[in-house]
Amino acid sequence: MSSETDVAILLLHFYQMMISYGLQELWLIKSANSTIPIHTLAERLGQPLCSSLIALHILMGSDVTSKIGTKTSALKAHPEIYLQEFGLSFPPDQKTFSQA
Repeated sequence: MSSETDVAILLLHFYQMMISYGLQELWLIKSANSTIPIHTLAERLGQPLCSSLIALHILMGSDVTSKIGTKTSALKAHPEIYLQEFGLSFPPDQKTFSQA
């Protein structure tokens, strides 16, 4: 149970790993009368986008970073393509940095 966007992003990011361990459904309880079916959302968004959402969320402003743009604009910019390698190595190579 959480109303934090960070929790939803982490659940989407790790969803594929959790289903590989046998998970069938994953629900996020946002409030007493609001639930989010993470399993349905993950299937609609697709694995490439779910994997890159965490990088997009961090770059566009999470609970611990400042906002540098809108998440709507970032989603339209194909993060599943341009943020594939973001955050996988430190420091990022020039190509990864330029794409982000």
